[in-house]
Amino acid sequence: MRLGLALCGEGVAAAAHVGVLRALAERSVAPGALCGAGGGALAAALAALDGAPMQSAALGAALAGRHALGGEAARGRALSRALLALTEGAPMRACKTPLALPCVAALSGKGLAFTSAPGLRALTEPAGSGLVFTREAPLWLGVRAAMSAPAWVTPASWMDVPLIAAQEPEACALALRALGAQELLFVVPVYQPDAQPDAFTRCALCHARRFARIEGARVLTPAMPRGVGALSARRATECEQAGYDCAARALDGLLTAWGVSGGRILPFRPRR
Repeated sequence: MRLGLALCGEGVAAAAHVGVLRALAERSVAPGALCGAGGGALAAALAALDGAPMQSAALGAALAGRHALGGEAARGRALSRALLALTEGAPMRACKTPLALPCVAALSGKGLAFTSAPGLRALTEPAGSGLVFTREAPLWLGVRAAMSAPAWVTPASWMDVPLIAAQEPEACALALRALGAQELLFVVPVYQPDAQPDAFTRCALCHARRFARIEGARVLTPAMPRGVGALSARRATECEQAGYDCAARALDGLLTAWGVSGGRILPFRPRR
């Protein structure tokens, strides 16, 4: 069985992805492909780059959220600098685990995915939606495009093409299948904010509702501790534990449903 893991979420919810990855590692399950959307793109990129979950993914995503709301970040500069520092300027091809970061060309509406896998060109579904793949970009730029939510972060620019974040989960599913995944697992953390959440947390809630419904995929929805918002960076440890607890409860049943035991997840090569 070839597992594709999609990490989807905004802000400090990226810490939940670290907990999920820790639970997978304890069961000797190593995803064969990773995909990220929103703040989850940073967690996926750091995990793919180092081959292991990184604590910096949690604080990094929360800080990136703060940059997204700042005055300078309206021009994208602060966010770009933060992502460049977190990824240490690595190219897409440096990732140890196959990675895809889908986004959309703002003017044409065509799908694009930055990937670390060689040989991928384009993939189209019968419905007509599709993705064009490229690995000729630095890792930080792929993350920046996947995090460029309209109204919050200015579009990323690649070869003079403005790029915004993919708004639907189908792009992540398509990218993972292009990388050879047979089973898809989406991790979509959900906030339980106070009565009057900040605007970024409300945006994150809308994002989670869209990504929690994806045909043909299993979905984990770790509930963040009550009162935590997307920018609650100081509570990252609690969010990580929430992700771990959710995954620990669900993974044994999922592995059984997939017909594997003891974490027999096969390594695999991307589809050519």
